[in-house]
Amino acid sequence: MHGYTYKTKNRGQTYFIMVFISIVAFDLLSTGLDRAQLEFPWYLSIPSASALFGAIYYMYSQCLWKMSILDYPPLIAGRWKGQVNSSWSDHPTEATLTLKQTWNKISVRLETEYSDSYSLGAFFASEGDTHLHYEYLNTPRNNSPSTQNTHHGTAKIIQKSRTKLICQYYSDRDRSNIGTIYLQKTN
Repeated sequence: MHGYTYKTKNRGQTYFIMVFISIVAFDLLSTGLDRAQLEFPWYLSIPSASALFGAIYYMYSQCLWKMSILDYPPLIAGRWKGQVNSSWSDHPTEATLTLKQTWNKISVRLETEYSDSYSLGAFFASEGDTHLHYEYLNTPRNNSPSTQNTHHGTAKIIQKSRTKLICQYYSDRDRSNIGTIYLQKTN
């Protein structure tokens, strides 16, 4: 997985809130233990504010952000199946798109009969619908035609609904290939 960008002021605010919660939690734990006159061995001491921040950050980035009511990156993670309509072939090709996503990382993997593609970098944009733009590296499988080579390209995933994506892509200048992928969510 790699990082992605999403233009919003709320990411900075979220970091501030996590730091604030970490400091308050540390102070409450420390004060509570002092008042209770509890002493622990050094290896069982309360976690530092930095350690609390790390734990809060991890929990938030893995799952809590999905429940946020603030303006955060859209959740499009999941497994999607559909067809590739490409200028490379006259026949549609079956495809599976797997999107893995946390609050600050994402990966896009597209599998077809002849090749696999992996995202290298991405950013979200709002242009009416939710758009995920990404650069990919496509690697042919052993059974691919000899005309298919490893190549780079860019793609734009448009979220039409919670269960429907449209992906438009083009490959680098050596292949000059364009296409559209229509996808339905399977999980």
